[in-house]
Amino acid sequence: MDYWNHDPGADAINRVRGAVADVKSVMIENIEKARPHTLPGTEMMIGRPRSLIYRERRVSATTWCLQAALWLSLALEASSAVTAHTLWRIT
Repeated sequence: MDYWNHDPGADAINRVRGAVADVKSVMIENIEKARPHTLPGTEMMIGRPRSLIYRERRVSATTWCLQAALWLSLALEASSAVTAHTLWRIT
């Protein structure tokens, strides 16, 4: 039991966590090495520009409106079909 509790290489999850931590540290080192070589004015590209944020909101709102219109047309179609079926059975 002590072997499994104290050996970090024995557990698969700990091995994966260790590998991810190693990759993460290498990536951070590479980014720090490349950062001084960036051109002036490219700092804006690191974050998301406001125009993309506004565009995402507009697309999201448009998609929501289109989905609402489709659901409304589906509901109206279903209600008209039920009404027509009811009237056809009465006559």
